[in-house]
Amino acid sequence: MKLILAISVIVATLCVLAEPSSADSSDPTVKERFDNFGETVKDAVKNFGEKAKSAITRIHESEPLTKARSWFSEQFQKIKNKVSSSD
Repeated sequence: MKLILAISVIVATLCVLAEPSSADSSDPTVKERFDNFGETVKDAVKNFGEKAKSAITRIHESEPLTKARSWFSEQFQKIKNKVSSSD
């Protein structure tokens, strides 16, 4: 139920964003509206993808996570050395 509501809100928002401005004197055809809607969705998805990628990169390169990764690597290497030396 929540998914249907979320999708309907997104579609309604995209329809409002795809509407031509009131300054246009000629009404666009249905084909032009669908073309504009497709371009608007394409731009929105591209922007969202870029923002998500930059956020994930910032999180990945953050200092606490970098320290945690290096600590785990060190611990794994110590265990690996102990196991290999005990053979």
